[in-house]
Amino acid sequence: MRRGALVLALALAACGQSAPQAPRAEATVAPTNPAAPPPMLTMSAEAFGPVRIGMTVAEASAALGRPLIVDAGLEDSVECQTFRVEGDPRENEIYYMARNGRISRVTDEGAPDARTAQGLGLGSTDAQIRAAFPNARTEPAPYDEAPAHDLVVWVRPNTRGLRFEMSAQGVATALHVGDESILYIEGCA
Repeated sequence: MRRGALVLALALAACGQSAPQAPRAEATVAPTNPAAPPPMLTMSAEAFGPVRIGMTVAEASAALGRPLIVDAGLEDSVECQTFRVEGDPRENEIYYMARNGRISRVTDEGAPDARTAQGLGLGSTDAQIRAAFPNARTEPAPYDEAPAHDLVVWVRPNTRGLRFEMSAQGVATALHVGDESILYIEGCA
């Protein structure tokens, strides 16, 4: 068998042709600078990623490694302001509220990589949230007709909690974590 292959190779070489070769695997080159995805954010009634409820705006900026800037569209007053993270890919999805210079609430309106320790976040269902938080209280949705609603969970009564905004389809579309300001509907009101 090996002798036949050798004869075939010699005959092809004599005719100016080379022996057939196995196809080569395509080489793949990894990009030299792939864009790193933002890190997963863990949410709780006490914190959102590295930002803890009660931190000053300066402390929150330092924890995030980027400055918090006042969101011009949501500015209320110096006593209560809404911020976003400058230059963060999620800057139009995550908002930080500060009352009297301290973070009181963080709102997630579109970051798919933010989750609670129970794995809950945007896209979670009413049933999933109620299974993780049996004490969740149903509140009417401020702008949408029923069956849309909010689910409010107090981890520490009226001082630390989560508020899930639920669509008419029973899916979380926004999540607010923090102190009693999680109940504010528009900015600081």
